[in-house]
Amino acid sequence: MKIFGKALAKPFLKRHASLELSVNAIVVLILAIAMLGLGLGFTKVMFAKLKGSIEIPEPENPATEDQPLVFNKELITAKADQALGFSVNVYNGDSEMAEDVIVTIEGCTDDVSDFEGVESSPQNIKARSSVTFKVYIPKDSNSNADVSGVCTIQAQGDVGSKNDVLLGTRQLSFEIAK
Repeated sequence: MKIFGKALAKPFLKRHASLELSVNAIVVLILAIAMLGLGLGFTKVMFAKLKGSIEIPEPENPATEDQPLVFNKELITAKADQALGFSVNVYNGDSEMAEDVIVTIEGCTDDVSDFEGVESSPQNIKARSSVTFKVYIPKDSNSNADVSGVCTIQAQGDVGSKNDVLLGTRQLSFEIAK
């Protein structure tokens, strides 16, 4: 009788183990789908908040040979806990394409000296044409007071065989309120 008892017990154990394995797989699959949904929802909400905070208007006037840098505003204002952004139209008055042109912030007064070194992403500008650059300055979490200042904005790039050619320079005012 022992022989039949073991023979009958083995197939039952195998079926029970496979049933347990499939229940575990279903539970893990449901948890994975739930976590994926939560992650996607969180990412969507965060990008929606970020999109609203980086709205940078385009300059209304195009850049020209007489005015190679044109801003969307002459005075940039923001709160200390908000990011700053502005647009710059840059004109390439040369007869050759300007490559890897960047807009940088240099020579700031003491109150806004944290802005120095901020630069845009590089772009190419065809000969005798202009391109819009967007410059983004992260929020200043250390500012406890109202500050204002002036910075020099410059655009430079490689034109033909000449490297780091200054395409234009202009000053821009900033006001940061706490």
